[in-house]
Amino acid sequence: MKTENSKNRYNKRERRSSRKSLDYTKQSLRISIDLGKREEESETWLQVGRIYHLIGEDELATCTSR
Repeated sequence: MKTENSKNRYNKRERRSSRKSLDYTKQSLRISIDLGKREEESETWLQVGRIYHLIGEDELATCTSR
């Protein structure tokens, strides 16, 4: 059985890892957009959305509503 302290450490590591994944995925998105690769761009947008969902943020919704 995990203690509360070990759960918190795990959650911090998981969030940090998800943030890194998000950063790299956003870099990939910028490259896909710059190169005009629409199919890769759409797949990357989906991945960005999945990561935001995983970390429990809805920032993507505010970024895309214009």
